[in-house]
This record gives sequence, C-alpha cells and structure tokens, in this order.
Amino acid sequence: MNLFKAYRFTTDNFMTFVYQDPALIDMMSVEQHIIFFSMFLGIEVDEQYVRRILSTYNLLKVAKIMTIKISQQHKKMLTFALSMLGDTRILILDDPTEGMDVTSKRLVWEILRRNKKDRICIVATQDMKEARALADRIGFVSHGQ
Repeated sequence: MNLFKAYRFTTDNFMTFVYQDPALIDMMSVEQHIIFFSMFLGIEVDEQYVRRILSTYNLLKVAKIMTIKISQQHKKMLTFALSMLGDTRILILDDPTEGMDVTSKRLVWEILRRNKKDRICIVATQDMKEARALADRIGFVSHGQ
C-alpha cells in the first residue's frame, strides 16, 4: 500500500489531504501509526505524547490493536488524528465523519473548530448539519460544477 496516496505531506507539512476511505497499514497498531507518522513529520515522540493523542481522539481502548481488527469508525478517527498531527497549514478532508456515531462526529467537529485558527480547512461533506457546524463559508458542487 502506498501511504502517500492517502496522506500527502510536504517536508514542512504544508498540506494534508485525507481521502474518504481510511488508508492504514493493516499490521500496525493504532499506537504504532501515531508514532510512525509523528516521527515522519519530525515530531518528538514520547509515551506521554502518544497517550495524549490517543486520549484526545478516544482511541485509548484500541491503542494496541492492529488496524485490520478495529471498527470502521475507529479507522476514520485514527485517520483524522493522523491528519491533525503537526502544524498543517492546509487541511483537506473528504467526508471525515461519514459512518461515525454522533459522539465521535461531535468530537471531530470540536477538534476542527479548536484547531482552525491559522489554517485553511476544506471539508467535503454531504451532511448540511456538519457544514453549518464547521464552516465559515459554504460552497456547493452539483454535477461537477
């Protein structure tokens, strides 16, 4: 699997693009994903940092489990967590909360609202409630226009 197809980072982590379907390494645990991507981005990683990320994104219970064995909802949350690592200036998310329960959706919304200062966040969604909750501006695309 080509990780750079799902997560596109430049050397200064200028932009992150995350596709709708999670692209994770099946034989790595949730915790290992956080460590790997953090190190890739040049972030100093220690046990406290990893625990804080896992806790922030409600992933503590699945931290040691291989991603092939976790639920689709947990995969989506992990993908979102990975997209928020570092100091990304432009964040593009394709339907980040599709298939999530209400509690997880609200967590994603809250994290995006708290972290959108000094960032450009583009969220593609079919959920108008989500668009209203997150957007400063809303645009519509219909039939490719």
